[in-house]
Amino acid sequence: MKKHRKKNFLALLLIIIVVLTAVIGGIFIYSKSGKKNKDLSSIQDSSSKLDSSSIKDSSSAVESKNDNAIMGYSNLSYFKNENISRYVNYKQKNSKLSYEQAILYVNIGLDRSYYTNTCQAVNYSSITVLVNKYSYLPSTYSPTDLVNISAQNSTRTVSMRKEAAQAFEKMSNDARSKGYIIKAHSTYRSFDQQKSIYNSYVQDDGQAAADTYSARPGYSEHQTGLVADVVASNSNDITDFDKYKENKYVLENAHKFGFIVRYPVGKENITGYKSEPWHLRYVGVETATKIKNLNITYDEYCAKFEC
Repeated sequence: MKKHRKKNFLALLLIIIVVLTAVIGGIFIYSKSGKKNKDLSSIQDSSSKLDSSSIKDSSSAVESKNDNAIMGYSNLSYFKNENISRYVNYKQKNSKLSYEQAILYVNIGLDRSYYTNTCQAVNYSSITVLVNKYSYLPSTYSPTDLVNISAQNSTRTVSMRKEAAQAFEKMSNDARSKGYIIKAHSTYRSFDQQKSIYNSYVQDDGQAAADTYSARPGYSEHQTGLVADVVASNSNDITDFDKYKENKYVLENAHKFGFIVRYPVGKENITGYKSEPWHLRYVGVETATKIKNLNITYDEYCAKFEC
């Protein structure tokens, strides 16, 4: 009997030892695991902070680099200190542009959406007044020196400011003497006329599409009295002007009479309009010649030299 009790006691003791060993082992493993997870969590937190810090530092480094790079062009005659942050931001978003282009485009206003941050033209009666999607004319403005274009050089009764009209007559007569027929088809338009035309386009095609080929009222160069939409030969369709030989004459000679093609082919991203080979703007011989020689748009010219 004593032997039997002794065996039972030893068996119980063995079970207790096994259980205690398992419990102690479990606690140890849990402790190690918790410490490991805590360490891992610390490493991840540290890594996250490091990554975030690195990104911020990298971004700051890029901004600083661009700031320094932009300032390297501060000697440009058209560099404006008040636009520095805009230069930097625009260059970052348009990395393929040169710094000169970025500065020039910001001066035009291209870092902002069309028809936003607009202002009224300062000297809207000037021959060189800039009218585009950022600069507008008062709704009440109408030139006081409008004269009709001769019947020989127009398709109907149209008028331009006197200086521009005289220059157009000279150009048309010169073209005629060389075998080209260039006639004015659409010239001065009042604010209300442009409003009617623009609204009809919006109704037909929607505003987004209309804005690519028609100016909103107040933003149309036609209101200056310095523009002639021209046709060739006996055509009354301005949109097919580039199909005629007269288009070549205009490209080679218009500047000699003070005219420029206001919306050239390939410059849509700058002017904001589809190309219009027929849209001739009078700016004077000196300015037109500079623009011709520099092969730039009027928007770029004014951003460089002021208008």
